[in-house]
Amino acid sequence: MFFLKNDIYIEILYAYMSDHYSLEVMKIFNFDFTMLILPYIMTIHGKITNVDLKVVVLGAASVGKTSIINRYCNGTFSDETLSTIGAGFFTHSTKIDDTEVTLMIWDTAGQERFRSVAPSLLRGANGVVLVYDSHSQETFDELELYIEMFLDNLSSALTENSMPVLILGNKIDLEGQLLSKNIVEDWMRKNRIELFYHVSAKTGENINEAFDEFLKTLIKPDNFYEAAQLQLSAKPEEKHCAC
Repeated sequence: MFFLKNDIYIEILYAYMSDHYSLEVMKIFNFDFTMLILPYIMTIHGKITNVDLKVVVLGAASVGKTSIINRYCNGTFSDETLSTIGAGFFTHSTKIDDTEVTLMIWDTAGQERFRSVAPSLLRGANGVVLVYDSHSQETFDELELYIEMFLDNLSSALTENSMPVLILGNKIDLEGQLLSKNIVEDWMRKNRIELFYHVSAKTGENINEAFDEFLKTLIKPDNFYEAAQLQLSAKPEEKHCAC
């Protein structure tokens, strides 16, 4: 879900809607109103200065999802981090170029019995972070399950050129052979994913860099413009009278 923090945008919203769309049409299409008028807002104001973003972190159990989030949000790491039960919620405020970003991060449990929770969290998400253990082929293979889950619940964050996804290969501080980068890149190419970082939640290596680059991608005006066009081209669900 994408929010602009300024009352003037509400006024622009109603003005734009009254000129271009009836309320009944809006209800049928169930548009995200802010996304619909974003190109119009961008034309007037030129840039976004405040934004809230929702991101969901997915991956197999014990790959370090919670540790990565703690490192990014709080700058801390603990070897005694408990497994997430169901889901957890974090917030983090940062500045990307001239844009103030409030990031809402949903942490999900990797155990199979909790996977039913993830789809509801993915609705309205602007993007997803997929995490695997950089030494484990098995945890990487599980990303296929999570990318399919994301696609099934993808909303307005989709762009035509690339997916709003960040891949993190965690635990590079540990000794041992890393999973081949070619395997990772081939899978990313197949799924139109562009962002990938090897990271360490323990040392903090590449954590901030990865998230900052991801946020730069999510707040690009072109990405939201394309998302609005996709929503405008959607067809309303056909309704029948139960007579």
